[in-house]
Amino acid sequence: MKNYLIGAVRPIIKNWGYWKGTGDNPKAERDLMDYENMYSISRSSAKTYLRGEWEEIKLTAPVLDSRAYQIAHWYMIKELWHKEPCNILCMGADTMFLKPTEVFGKYNDMMMFNYTDPKTHEEAQHYFNDDVRYYPAEMDPKVWDLGERLMDKWFTHKENDWSWGQLIHNYQLWSQGLDVLEVLDPKMAFQIFNLNIPFAEDWNGCKFTDANIIHLHSSRDTTSRVTAMKEIAEKCNVPVDIKEEMIVL
Repeated sequence: MKNYLIGAVRPIIKNWGYWKGTGDNPKAERDLMDYENMYSISRSSAKTYLRGEWEEIKLTAPVLDSRAYQIAHWYMIKELWHKEPCNILCMGADTMFLKPTEVFGKYNDMMMFNYTDPKTHEEAQHYFNDDVRYYPAEMDPKVWDLGERLMDKWFTHKENDWSWGQLIHNYQLWSQGLDVLEVLDPKMAFQIFNLNIPFAEDWNGCKFTDANIIHLHSSRDTTSRVTAMKEIAEKCNVPVDIKEEMIVL
């Protein structure tokens, strides 16, 4: 059975996320290079520490905005899952492995592993972050059917500029009848919001050194995350090969 690690680095024309305002992103070229560098470190960490035999898929076609990005990504994963029996691990460019980690074949349900910030939402009592998601071949196809029925809200939901994609994944996750204790494993998606490790350890409820996978929330700032990932990679014996040249906008 095939195992896939899927991610994307796409040129995005408009600002990513409502908190950055509307309109075209004046830092689009800089952001693209930063995401390419983060992705390079992320996948180098996977080649170092993700156990099993797997193939990498990188999506690169340009999209208009964060909504188009998430819709395209969702359907790419759905189509691949239906095309052949396979396990799919989806990870953002700003995630990385810190130690040997088993994912493929370990879970029978669609999985996300840790809360986002805030930890609750009016539509999700346990509001999980979706930047590390696992879709096993054995998962219930009805999970996809539910997601499809929710896609039309991309055009009507009050959070349709960004957050609705993560909410769809939460609806899919919790539709499987899982208890939060069966899902929550912060070591598999250790959230780092502001590069303050003591704060992150308190928020996640575990030590940074215990984490298998970290997520650095690069939408809050890209360039600082490249620097942080490079430093962490060097400490974790992950090879780094990134573009060092600066882009002047």
